Amino acid sequence: MSNRNRNRRRRGPPPRGFTGSGWGEFYRVALPVRGPLKRDLFNRVSRWTVAGAGLAGSVMGYGAGGVLGAAIGLGLSVTGAARYLVRNRFYRR
Repeated sequence: MSNRNRNRRRRGPPPRGFTGSGWGEFYRVALPVRGPLKRDLFNRVSRWTVAGAGLAGSVMGYGAGGVLGAAIGLGLSVTGAARYLVRNRFYRR
């Protein structure tokens, strides 16, 4: 097998999370925090986003399938929201 495609980089700009593509300038002016404090702030926003998605998924699941639907909706929505946020770099360690 050929190894020529192994070291290829993804084309296009990398995902930037909350502070990418124009929003960085707004946050520099509007927020008085920088560095680790800013990362912690946006990580908290991401956690609350996952919690809100979990609540919405469980309410919709309960409406569709009762208690079992609420449990399934909670699990799917939390998993999906968390994976989206980590993949697109909204949540960083």
